Amino acid sequence: PILDIFGRRFYPTWTRLARKARAGDDRVYLQQKVNWHPGQEVVVTTTIWDDTDVGTPNQNEVRTIKAVGDGGTVVQFDRPLEYTHYAGTEYQGEVALLSRHVNLEGEPDSE
Repeated sequence: PILDIFGRRFYPTWTRLARKARAGDDRVYLQQKVNWHPGQEVVVTTTIWDDTDVGTPNQNEVRTIKAVGDGGTVVQFDRPLEYTHYAGTEYQGEVALLSRHVNLEGEPDSE
């Protein structure tokens, strides 16, 4: 029996915000170009200083990519962000790709 595994390399798998993403924004601006695709899921990490004071365990937000533009540095989401994600000189929120594409193929006569 033969098993072939095919996939696509997405790079980078995470990057930092190039500017602050405000609550209500439906896109983020990234420091690095990405080759991500519409339909994939990403997480925008929380940037609040102390997440025990706000009544929620964190402000991480998972979103589905609607479009990627400006050479891969702008990612538009299917719905707006609920929270503000900081990006300043001292630190920046991170955006990480959660989705992967892998195809598994076996021989037609294998079980």
